[in-house]
Amino acid sequence: MLSSETKVELPVIVYDGDCAFCSSSIRTLQRLIPRAPKMIPYQFINPADYGLTLEQCETALQYVGKAGKISQGHEAYRQMLIELGGGYKLLGHLMRTPVYYGIANTVYRWIAKNRHKMPGGTPTCSLENRP
Repeated sequence: MLSSETKVELPVIVYDGDCAFCSSSIRTLQRLIPRAPKMIPYQFINPADYGLTLEQCETALQYVGKAGKISQGHEAYRQMLIELGGGYKLLGHLMRTPVYYGIANTVYRWIAKNRHKMPGGTPTCSLENRP
């Protein structure tokens, strides 16, 4: 649930700004989808203002939609596309199909776990190295 005391701009994608792979992926997403929502590193916000916990932000990409609904991981991308509308909405709905959903979930979890080994990734990206 969003903090009622702080006004935040929605929708928003919250990602790990300490992870070079994550930051690079976000820049690519911004180039591919110019209408994409605001994207901010969780290190620059108070996650609670967006209805998030620090643990959620450290574990996966977060999308807080127009109505405050939170989606994470591969679901964050899907929900963002649906809310963008037009052809993006169709793509987002196609991403709900069982075959895509299973593959996307597996791939996202693998990338999240191994992001420090990916191009642009650093040991700082490793979830195992988090305090």
